Order: sequence, then C-alpha cells, then structure tokens
Amino acid sequence: MSKRSPDVRLMDAPMFLAGPLPAAAKQCEAVMAAHRHRFVPADRRHLVTAFFRAESLALFALREAAECLPDIYRIPLIEQAADEERHVDFFAEWLDTRPMVPRPRARARQIPQRLATLLVNEITGFLQFCTLKSLCGEPGRRDAIEGMARDELRHIGRLIRWMKTFEGERVMKPVSGSVDRFCRAMSERLRQFFPRAALSPLVDALILPHIRPIRTLFGFDEFGPEVDDGSARDPWYPLGDGGPFSLCPRSGDEHGSR
Repeated sequence: MSKRSPDVRLMDAPMFLAGPLPAAAKQCEAVMAAHRHRFVPADRRHLVTAFFRAESLALFALREAAECLPDIYRIPLIEQAADEERHVDFFAEWLDTRPMVPRPRARARQIPQRLATLLVNEITGFLQFCTLKSLCGEPGRRDAIEGMARDELRHIGRLIRWMKTFEGERVMKPVSGSVDRFCRAMSERLRQFFPRAALSPLVDALILPHIRPIRTLFGFDEFGPEVDDGSARDPWYPLGDGGPFSLCPRSGDEHGSR
C-alpha cells in the first residue's frame, strides 16, 4: 500500500490547474480517441444517462453543503449549484427525458471532509467531460461540454483554496484516508459509465489519468497497482446504494440494474 503524508498539504491551485490536471485531461482525450471504435449506440446512450445521474448527484451534494456550511461558503456554493443545474438540464435535453435520481440521505461531516468530497468529484467530473468531448461529434454539444469543463475548473480552484486554509489542523487528518479510498475505487466508478465488457480496456486505460492528478494534488506518494484495483468502498457514500458516488439505478428504474 502506498504511503501517505501524516499532514495533508495540497498543491497550490494555479500550479495544479496549469500542470497535473491539464496533463491528465490530454491523456483522457487520447485514451478515448484510441477506443472510440469500441462504442455502439447503446453505449453512448448509457454514457449520457450516467452523466445525467452524476450531475444530479453533484447538485444534491452542493445543495446539502450550502445548507450546512458556514456563510462564507454558502453563496459561492449556491452559484456552483446553479452551474450543476445547467449541466443537469443539458443532459436531460440530450436524453429527451429526466430519469429519476433519488436524493441521498444527508451525512454529517467536518468541513474539510465535505470540501474534499466536492473537490475529488469536481476533478473526476472535469476529466470525464474531457472524455465525453472526445467522443462527441456534434459541434454544438462539444462547445457546451467544453463550457461545463470550464465550470469545473473554476469550482476546483475555489475548493482547493478553501481546503488549504485548513492545512496543519487536526480536522484534515481524516481527509487523507478518504481520498485514498476514493482513488482505489476508481475502477468501479468508471465502470458505471462504461459497463459493457467490450469497454473494459477503455476503463483500464482511464484509471491512472483519473487517479494521478488527485494524488498529486493531495501530496500522496506514487502508488503501486493495488491502488486502482477497484476493491475499495468509500465510507462517505458507498457505491450502489444511491449515494452521490453511485450511478446505479434503483430496482424498478427503466434502465434496470447494472
């Protein structure tokens, strides 16, 4: 297992946004270009549905955060939630329907853990928008996806700046383990977007570009292959129970179980 620093020290936002994150985005785009031939129409429909669910869950998480965090965070989070609402509307229009996405139960967390939850999801969301843009051949939708990716960059920069205000405090201690578990579950997370067996090589190729910028941001050491085996379950929102990291439909959903 990889070693973690006892104290979480995040990379500065401008450095992260100029280096590790765009480098990972280029990798994701290249991977998607190399595997585009594997997609069939049903894969594309499933992918858009998964994005609708992911953005809906991100919206729920932001509304919950805005309700419970101090005033200094509330207005920016409400503005961020408005961005996510536009993203949800975009994918609903693409699907020409709005699949039901149950709101997860609220969970109590210290401020840094809640911010870290939002941050790792924004980073993952940005990279997934990069993969979707590479797959989309319609100029209008590509432009919209690029706009949503720019939204995520703005959110990421703000969340990093907020988290850095807690560096050196004891409340940051749980963040390290939680982020590490999030990374170790990346394989399972990505397979919720690309579940068909023929797309497994794509998922395998996307895992590292999704993990590396997160671990670099949080100052983790380099890791071995055991980190991305997809076996870990994140205690914040267990996969498959309808929590904000889960894209699995409930029983009775029109798309069935995955």
